[in-house]
Amino acid sequence: MSLFISGYVSASENETRDILFVNSYHYGMDWTDGEMEGAYEVLKQSSTPIQIHVEYMDTKRTSDERHFENLSNLFKHKYQDTKFSAIITTDNGNFSISPCRQLKSKKEQKVLDRLFQ
Repeated sequence: MSLFISGYVSASENETRDILFVNSYHYGMDWTDGEMEGAYEVLKQSSTPIQIHVEYMDTKRTSDERHFENLSNLFKHKYQDTKFSAIITTDNGNFSISPCRQLKSKKEQKVLDRLFQ
């Protein structure tokens, strides 16, 4: 699991914070599902209100250039007005996000870059 905490968002203690989970694969992958459950357990204990968003990129089933372009467009449209406090990624086949958003996959880099434009 990788975590990127945005330096762009400052929220008061009572202001809702948006957190995005991005999974490379699909729901039903034991590893990812376990990571998600663990993260939920921790986050629900927070005294700060949290809005959780979850995306599955489904790259085990579809990973052509068109799929990544479609995901980029979807994420840009869907989250155009959302400022994330954190983006958490899962799966070994996924990517590691650092503050510089350096990803293992150039295709996946393009998808998440759209969230930060």
